[in-house]
Order: sequence, then C-alpha cells, then structure tokens
Amino acid sequence: MKTQVAPAATGASAYVDEYWDNLTDAELLSTPWYIDDPRSLPNIQEIIPANLGEFQVEIEYRRDPGDSPVRCAHCPHHTKHWHGFVLKTADGRRFLLGSHCGPKAYGADYRIASNARGRKKKRYEALVSWLRVRDVLPDIADALADLEKDASFKAVRRARAKLHRFAPSMIGRIHQISPESLTQRRRLQVAYSERDAADERRRQEEFEAAALAIIDLPNKQHRLKMEELRQRFRPGQPTIVEVQRDLGALPPMDWLLTGNAPDGIVSDVAARLRGYVAVSQNTDVHPTAMIQRWTRDAKSDVALAVAAVQRMRNCGQFFASENLRSIVEWDVRHPKGAIGLSAHGPTLVAKGEAIALIDEWTPPGDQFLELASEIAP
Repeated sequence: MKTQVAPAATGASAYVDEYWDNLTDAELLSTPWYIDDPRSLPNIQEIIPANLGEFQVEIEYRRDPGDSPVRCAHCPHHTKHWHGFVLKTADGRRFLLGSHCGPKAYGADYRIASNARGRKKKRYEALVSWLRVRDVLPDIADALADLEKDASFKAVRRARAKLHRFAPSMIGRIHQISPESLTQRRRLQVAYSERDAADERRRQEEFEAAALAIIDLPNKQHRLKMEELRQRFRPGQPTIVEVQRDLGALPPMDWLLTGNAPDGIVSDVAARLRGYVAVSQNTDVHPTAMIQRWTRDAKSDVALAVAAVQRMRNCGQFFASENLRSIVEWDVRHPKGAIGLSAHGPTLVAKGEAIALIDEWTPPGDQFLELASEIAP
C-alpha cells in the first residue's frame, strides 16, 4: 500500500498574520465562517501539490445529511468527508481537507493557521454579542430615564421619605429584618400578652353569685367560705393571656431600605449604560477581552435594573389597606411600641398627622422590562 507523504509547506505564519491581522472589525463582521458546499468556492484544487507554500485556514465546511460528502485533497485515496476546512494559499488556490487531516499533514503550520482563525472567530463572536446588546442600550437608558419621571415611581420615593420621617419606629423594625427576608413574601406573626376582660367579668359575676348564696351563713363560716371563694374566683385580679396572631403574608419591603433603594439603582444603571455606548464607538482599538467584558457588565447592569424595577412594582402590595393595618399592628405589638401610629385605608396617621401615601397605583416599568427582555441571557 502506497503511503501518502505530507506535502512540504513553507509555513503559515506570514500569510496568516497579514490576512487576519489586517481585517478591521467591520470586515470581520462580514467574514463567512461556515459554508455548506465548499465546491462552490473559486479555484478549488483536487490534489495538494508537493510544495504548497504559505496558506491559511479560510473557512469550515459542514455538509448537510442529505448532501454527498466532498473529496479530500490530502487523503491517499481522496476519502470523502462531511466536515472539514478549506485551505487557501497566498496565490488564491483552495484545497479541501477533512477535519482531522490538516494537523496530520502540516503539524505546527496548520495549528498556527487554525489558531489564528480561531482567535479572530472568537473576536467576531464577541463583536456580534456586544453589538446586539449595544444596539438596544440607548433605548433602555432612555426608558430608565423616563421611568424616573413616572408618577408611580415618584410616589414611591415620596412615600418612603414620609415613612422614614413619620414612622421611624416601623422603619427601624423593618431594618432589623434580614435583607434576604425582605425580598420575599413572609408570614407576619406577632406574640404578645393582653388582659382577658371577658374572663375577668365572668369570674367577677360567678364570685358575686356564689357570695350571695352564702349570705345567711354564720359569721365564722361566712368568713371562711368567702376566703375560699376569693381563692377560687380571684375577683378584681387581671387575667393575662398569651396571644399569637398570624397577620398574613408580608409583601417584599426591601425597597424601604435607603442604602439599596431601587430608584437609586435605576439612576446609576442608566448612567453606566450610556457610558458603555460612548466608550465602544470604535471597537478596533479595544482588545477582545474588553469587548467581552462590556457585554457581561452591560447585561449584569440591565439585570440589576430589572430586579430594582420589579421591587418597585411590588410596592403596590405594601400600600394595600389590609397590609398597612397588619404592619401597624405588628409595629404596635412590638415591646417598645410605636408612637401614635394607625392605618386608615391607604393612609397612615402618625402623631395626629395623616400621611397620604399612594392613592392610585400603576406598576411602573413596562416599556423598560420589554426592552430588557431583548438582551436577556
């Protein structure tokens, strides 16, 4: 059996460097990376010559299952392959090689050419990912800016400021809850002691009835019996009972934490997104790693803004009348109590002054959330 000897190659480095390194990002974005029918390319040669010269790995071919494989220009019997690469020489000739044939034939030269193409393909993929994100960032930043002007958004800011001013006891106790718990719905429960007035009245009535029944006893017997009745019914003594109440589900309240306020996050993210767009106008001068970082950071910032907007949208649950009453009771039942705080509809009353919180509520951020979904991971 005749053994195929690998043709001599004068190297891939010079031609490869000249071709790939001179491509601008705009040219790179129009570069084809795959082809179904490599025989449709011009200057396809059937056999690789003994002296191949300088070459590059130009494009990868992948034949569809319904098509026939193509002949390899290197294999001894020109084996047909479904998958492989097109080698292109400096003078424009092209040769088809199976996916495993190039490294066998040209060793280090082939790896140099393949790696050069791989690096540029990696940059191409980074550019495509970044441009897909960058194209929508201005609209997202504008939507965030509009969100800051939204009536419901402003109402949340005002309500938080009023709660911090007029209901510091409540806010202080909310701050004592772990941040993780504030981001989820939790059961709101209170345990406290109170007098049982009904039991006190019952005991008093039973004592008086029993005392009336022995009124005709001799004095000594009457005194002994009355002492027995007092021990039994304890008239005039309070009845203290331990009470545990379930006040229902506590809505997410992390928006009340000023150190991590969602409206502040929205403002910061909008500014950063505009910064990404400004700095990336000329991608040619930036390394691939930087472009990849823009994509990661921009997506991360958009996700951060989405979470902040979702927190704002949850605020409406907090101002529901039944929820305010439950939170006020929870606050008042605390051992230190609250200072004159009560709830009437979507309004809190503190120190005799009504705090008009949010009368009508429309969850903000629909436009922003729709735009953000376009670049969701």
